[in-house]
Amino acid sequence: MTQKTETPAAPQNNTVEKPETEKKPMTPAASSTSPRETFKVVHSTGNTNGNGNGANGTADPFDELQKSRHRNQERGEDACRQHGRLQRKIAETQRAVKQREKDFRNTREILDKLKNASGF
Repeated sequence: MTQKTETPAAPQNNTVEKPETEKKPMTPAASSTSPRETFKVVHSTGNTNGNGNGANGTADPFDELQKSRHRNQERGEDACRQHGRLQRKIAETQRAVKQREKDFRNTREILDKLKNASGF
């Protein structure tokens, strides 16, 4: 008797499956230097003339940014106040116009009544 042995079929596209490489996040312990050691913020103490500039005579960029932000915030607040004043002025003007129109109609009605009463 002859025995048949079946062997598993080879993949048809002849590609070898590669295991996916794991991507591990870089941790501070895995790196040689921690982020705190890499980037340090140095605040200048100013120079002897008291103008707040650093030793090399340049202004601190963070101070300039903060001042710019503060100026922009003040401008925005001023614009909001002006917008509110303008809205109130528009509302007051509209009320005044409506009151004049009402007074005009009342005066017209009174003149028409007097005209009818006098017989003209």
